[in-house]
Amino acid sequence: MIVAIPVSENNVKGTVSTKFSRSPYFAIVNKEEKKYEFVINNYIDEIEGVGKKLFAWLMKSYGVNTLLAYELGIKVQQLADEQNLQLIIINDESMTLEKILQYLGV
Repeated sequence: MIVAIPVSENNVKGTVSTKFSRSPYFAIVNKEEKKYEFVINNYIDEIEGVGKKLFAWLMKSYGVNTLLAYELGIKVQQLADEQNLQLIIINDESMTLEKILQYLGV
């Protein structure tokens, strides 16, 4: 399982970003290898099509098969459904990456 998580900061104390496509960073978590890395969202300032571009980049560059977020736009949800990606929606906007890594066993 390779999970993309939008985070507010590029450290484990950062919280899950409330806006998926406009998140400044993503934590890419490889559950099987028990490792993670932070990547910068280079699409954050795009005017349109951010979700679609970001989605394609995450899948192609990192092999993401799961999205974990506080909120996902309808277009990203549709793209994820078309690609049979797992979606995990959390309802706690104060959730830190550290806590999620614990849940994932990383």
